[in-house]
Amino acid sequence: MDTDKTAVFPSFNMPPTERGKARWRKVVNTAKRLFEERGYNEVSLAEIVRESGGSFATVYRWFGNKDDLFLCVVLDHISKVHEIIESTPLSGATAQEDVEALVGKLVANIPFGLVRHVFSETTLFKGNKAPALELIEKNTNVPIAGLFARIRQKHGVEFILSDEELAFVFARYFRGLFVELTLDASQTARRLEQGKRLIVSVLTSFIRVQKGARR
Repeated sequence: MDTDKTAVFPSFNMPPTERGKARWRKVVNTAKRLFEERGYNEVSLAEIVRESGGSFATVYRWFGNKDDLFLCVVLDHISKVHEIIESTPLSGATAQEDVEALVGKLVANIPFGLVRHVFSETTLFKGNKAPALELIEKNTNVPIAGLFARIRQKHGVEFILSDEELAFVFARYFRGLFVELTLDASQTARRLEQGKRLIVSVLTSFIRVQKGARR
């Protein structure tokens, strides 16, 4: 978890030492795996402590309780989205190919199993909605807007929307697909492909090629 996140959620106390951070990371990764495999209600804090090799005292000091540890696991993944977006290479021959690469990269990193439990345990986010939304906004819309700026510059194209507006459109369509696939796991592969095509089609429809620009 980065320092910005701990500022928004001060109950998540990242240890200052490298050894402590490694232990903290092991607890979070263990909790994420167990929550994804079996669900929030079926995993006890004792199991997480035992499998991560930590102690109850340490886990309580870092996360507070099981609810906050679960919230931390979810927000930790959200914080990685920024990294995922920024690491998406712009290697396409056209702007559309680069948009397709971005959509594909994000879809490949959706933790459907984990988020299904988020929806079933919505009370865990009561009181944290505003900072959670702020974190999502920062780690999706902001880097996506930056990526569209890079696409525009690389391919010499104009969009009829600003980079920020494109990020807004992308986020709304993408989150809709995200929610749909999280709530209903049937025919996931087909729905993913349909959703990806729709998102790419909508975004590329806003492209206005500049005179002399290469495609």
